[in-house]
Amino acid sequence: EDAVLSRALPPLLARVKQLDDNQIFHLPVDGDVVKGYFSVISHPMDLSTMQRSLRKGGYAASRGGLDAVAADFKLMFDNCQAFNADDSVFYKEAARLREAAGELVAGVRARLEAAERGEGGEEKELDEDEDAAGDEGEADTAIRKFTVIEDYIHVGDAAEVERERSVALPSEGERAARGSPPDPHYWPVVAPREERKRLGEEVVEQMTYGVDSVTARNVVALLPAGMPEDARWEWFEGTLLPALNRWYGALPADSELVQDVSMLCEELATDALQGGGAELAGALGRISQEARARAEDFSVFRKGHGVLAAGSRGVRQGDLVVDFLGEVYPPWRWYEKQDAIKEVQRERDVQPDDVPEFYNMQLERPKGDANGYSLLFVDAMHATNYSARLSHSCTPNVEVRVRALEGKRYGINFYALRDVAPGEELCYNYNTITDNQEEYNQAYCLCGTRRCSGSYLSLVGGEVHQQVMDKSHTTLHRHALLLRACGGEALDGGDEEALTELGLVAGRGLLEGVPRWLAKYTALLARWVRVEQAELPAHILEDARKRYGSYTEEDAALDALGVRETRLQSLALMLSRARYLLRRGAGKRAKAA
Repeated sequence: EDAVLSRALPPLLARVKQLDDNQIFHLPVDGDVVKGYFSVISHPMDLSTMQRSLRKGGYAASRGGLDAVAADFKLMFDNCQAFNADDSVFYKEAARLREAAGELVAGVRARLEAAERGEGGEEKELDEDEDAAGDEGEADTAIRKFTVIEDYIHVGDAAEVERERSVALPSEGERAARGSPPDPHYWPVVAPREERKRLGEEVVEQMTYGVDSVTARNVVALLPAGMPEDARWEWFEGTLLPALNRWYGALPADSELVQDVSMLCEELATDALQGGGAELAGALGRISQEARARAEDFSVFRKGHGVLAAGSRGVRQGDLVVDFLGEVYPPWRWYEKQDAIKEVQRERDVQPDDVPEFYNMQLERPKGDANGYSLLFVDAMHATNYSARLSHSCTPNVEVRVRALEGKRYGINFYALRDVAPGEELCYNYNTITDNQEEYNQAYCLCGTRRCSGSYLSLVGGEVHQQVMDKSHTTLHRHALLLRACGGEALDGGDEEALTELGLVAGRGLLEGVPRWLAKYTALLARWVRVEQAELPAHILEDARKRYGSYTEEDAALDALGVRETRLQSLALMLSRARYLLRRGAGKRAKAA
């Protein structure tokens, strides 16, 4: 229990600080600036004070320590709302962050309770393995063991997985009929089977470190004033971030999980001075002093094991880094497995993780395949290669692409977006969405880049993304569409056009061999998705402009496209389940339903 809390509190406070976008609660209130504050507030509190108290042992590593943290959060937000009018941005931000902090504290409390029950309290991201895959073909970690594999393993209905992975390249006529879709990844791309980068030679695994957006902004702000902002960020991302793993990666395994940038900045200051950069060296010296005085504002966090470029040349732009391997499931079988896991957790009163794990990835057949879009799940939890070690970055140097390997089967490959120097960490953008506010709050990003969003999840599915659905696609509307589909109508030209726009092909792929009613129902849903795609951007734009001044119509359109892709995935899941039920027969449908 003590170990769980001592590891959970530093990132908890750091995450609340990240969520405080307006930096209202970062530092103590200045009574000379905010007149009359201390005549109203007798016990002030702020995040830097809480972090300083944590660093000096003010919060005991026990249940009482967590209660004290929760009490200080309450005091801080109570103070803000007591002093400010309830229609002010300060009052509203206090309400928002009070809820977020409460969810974070609840997550830590649940892990403490799990530790008390003997169900394990280790944080998922704490990856203490010291050895890469051994001769036995197995990697041993503190979190999980996985079998090292050289190709995909088809699980569930192997015949269905084989069929959905198979490549059917479109003819010239089919390409012409579909026109020029705006999606650059619409058409299948044939690629040869290439050798992944050799682990231990061209790439290496090691413990990796990162910084949050708070630390990044603080360091950049203290770099020489004469440097343009773009140049400051370029130096930070090109020099300091790559140096994190070189410096902190060499620390003993039992070192503190949270460090500060002081030691690294001292080394970089020496390098700058030797290179004639006296002004930069002076700034780095001041940053080091600030980090020692305010470590909580200049934190460096251990992320777990990652993958770094190695060798003399590193990784070149366009190189295949690695193929993402694992056990491949059809959607119905994947969600059946997830439902079974949840059922066991309920039966055993096991608290699920606060943040979803990222050992799985969706293998989406390109919409431009002759058989249209389909969806499979690749699970790298138990069988994989080092691809599962790559971390997230909001400014990635690796991209994920589905490729038609030798024109036969689809697979997931990781390619370098640019040259990656030896010692630089290889990262990709998870591009993962959630409609769960608690998951979003817990998933704090440590890439430290200028474009860092603060979380490695994107929050969608909130009220603004549901407005069109709430108006014209309720449960009653969907039942009406289903009844209409069961009336015997055949697909018409408009139906087929709507399906094609979405990436489905009537009579082929996911719609091959399905009953007429199911094909019609899918087409009616595709027609509605088209309506939502037209109406949703206006709702997103109206909501976003209340929060983000620079949000544009183009941004809203892109967000709406993301919602459409989510709808398409839901359709693929529905079709997978329906086809499975139809194959099993009427007497065996209860379990899959």
